[in-house]
Amino acid sequence: MNEQINIITNSLSDNEALILNKISSNGAASQREISKRSGLSVGLINVLIKNLVTKGYVKLTKLNKKNVSYLLTSKGLTEQLKLTSFYIHETFNRINNYKKWLCELIEEKINNGKSQFIILGKNELADILNLVLKDYNNISYVKLSVMESITSTNMIILDCNEVLSSEIICANNEQYINIISYISIKMNG
Repeated sequence: MNEQINIITNSLSDNEALILNKISSNGAASQREISKRSGLSVGLINVLIKNLVTKGYVKLTKLNKKNVSYLLTSKGLTEQLKLTSFYIHETFNRINNYKKWLCELIEEKINNGKSQFIILGKNELADILNLVLKDYNNISYVKLSVMESITSTNMIILDCNEVLSSEIICANNEQYINIISYISIKMNG
C-alpha cells in the first residue's frame, strides 16, 4: 500500500506525508510536538519539514526568534486532499471486502443448517458483522460485549475480539469462529 500512496503523491515519502498530515492538523505545533505525535525524532522532523518547504508544500512563518508556524501551501493542501481521498477510498474497499467475506461465511453456515449467531465483541469489526447479519431475515442473532452462557447447540459464536478465548474454543470448535483470523485467511488466500 505504501507504493500506492507514493504513486498518488508522486514526490512525497511516507514520512513526509505523515508530517504534512500533522502540520495540517496543527500548524502551530513545534517540531518537538510534531515529533511526539508522529513518533519520529526531532532531527528527522527538521529535515522533513525543510524538504516539504523546498518542494513547496509548506510555508514557514516566524512568530518570534524561537517560534515558527507551519502553513500548508495550496500545493500542500491539494496533496493532503489527495491523500485523504486515497485513504477514504481504500477504507471503503476494505470494508466492502470484509462484508463480502462475512456474507460468504454466514451463507455457508445457513446452508449447513445454522440460524442462530452470537456476535462477540464491541469494536468496528463487530459493528460491520452486525450490519451484515441485519440483511438476513431467516436468522436470529445477538451482539454481546462479553461471553455469556450458550443456551443452544445451534448457535455460532462469531468472536470479533483480538484475544482468543481458549475456554470457548475448547468447548466446541465447530460453534466458534474468530472473525479476525477468518478475515486474515481471506486476505492472504
